[in-house]
Amino acid sequence: MNLKTLAKVSGVPYPTITNGRNRENSIPEMETARKIADALHKPLDSLLGIMKSQNAAALPGEKSDAVHLYKKYQDIISVMEDFPAPLRESLRNTIIKFHTSYELMKK
Repeated sequence: MNLKTLAKVSGVPYPTITNGRNRENSIPEMETARKIADALHKPLDSLLGIMKSQNAAALPGEKSDAVHLYKKYQDIISVMEDFPAPLRESLRNTIIKFHTSYELMKK
């Protein structure tokens, strides 16, 4: 599939796809990656694996850490992606509140 077709099928703007492809160390936003993976009929983790292997030699620490964290929590991310946006936001807020309470209890 060429990039223009991928843009059309995925709903991701063509410049976003070409800029991401042409930039070293480019890792797309999660929603962008999900749209591209859906358009290619590939699991999101396989797309991330492709991007990681293409950029592995050049990944700076923080991007490499992001890839590691994604792989570590990909099951949770996949479940969250299935929920509607308001539910995802509610769960996110609950987790943040729980973490804040946890940090206060540790002190």
